[in-house]
Amino acid sequence: MRRPSVLRALRPRAATGRASGAFSAMSALFTALFASWLLLAAGPSHARPNVLLIMTDDQGFSDVGFNGNPIVQTPELDRLARSAVTFNNFYVQPVCSPSRAALMTGRHPLRTGVLDTESGVAVLPPAEVTLAEALKKNGYITGLFGKWHLGDHAPARPQDHQSPPWLSVERTSR
Repeated sequence: MRRPSVLRALRPRAATGRASGAFSAMSALFTALFASWLLLAAGPSHARPNVLLIMTDDQGFSDVGFNGNPIVQTPELDRLARSAVTFNNFYVQPVCSPSRAALMTGRHPLRTGVLDTESGVAVLPPAEVTLAEALKKNGYITGLFGKWHLGDHAPARPQDHQSPPWLSVERTSR
């Protein structure tokens, strides 16, 4: 069986409306993923960029200083945003696992089969190609630190989809 291509997921699609609230925060992250892919697709470079993908749970678009929050102070994130490429459009699902699958593969969660956070539908199939796998093929060293929530057992663990190091926390909501 042929593995899905990250490229196929990047086809333009019709907009379904703007994301709002906590869902808007991940829009910047998806676009960073896309920009990183574009840099890789441009061909070999002597000075490859560092790729850092930060994904948070339950964070709204305006919950950081660099998006205009006058009360919440996030100086380190603001500094990082000033020195990086940031984006602000990404449409997410109501729960974290499908959104993580979409962000890590560039494909709609329905295509990955990750539909919820439990009952066996929060497992990223081994046939899915993640950004980490694409980066690794291009000479990058990859890693995951934090919440994986896309499968606890082989072949859906973090190390099955990217190279070590990894440090993942599961079952954070119980």
